[in-house]
Amino acid sequence: MIQSVFKYSALAAAVFALPLVMNISDADAFFYGKKLPSGKTCLTFLGEDHMHSGNSALARRADAEAKAIRRWSGFVSFEFGRKWGKWALGDKRTMECVRDTDKDVWRCRAEAQPCWR
Repeated sequence: MIQSVFKYSALAAAVFALPLVMNISDADAFFYGKKLPSGKTCLTFLGEDHMHSGNSALARRADAEAKAIRRWSGFVSFEFGRKWGKWALGDKRTMECVRDTDKDVWRCRAEAQPCWR
C-alpha cells in the first residue's frame, strides 16, 4: 500500500514539475500548440490532438445540434479559456445525430479539437 502511494506521488510530482524545468516556449508546445498552415493553433496534449465533445438530446434535430455545440463550447471555454471555445475555429469537427424513437428525441454529439487564431 505504501509503495503504491509513493509510486503515484512520485509520478504526480514528475508531471507537475516538468513545466518548471522546461523553458516557457517548450512548455507551451508541450501542452497546447500545434500551429496549422491555416494560422490556427490547435490544442494538443503530449503531442497528440486533444479532442473534446458535447452531447444533447432534444425533440428537434437542429436544436439538439445547437445544444451539443453550446455544451462543447462551454466546457472547452471553462477548461482552457474562451479563446479555445469557438466551435467555428475547431479542427476535425464532427456532428453525429441519431433518432431515439423510444424517447422521441434526437441525440447529438459534437466533437472537435479546440483551436484559436
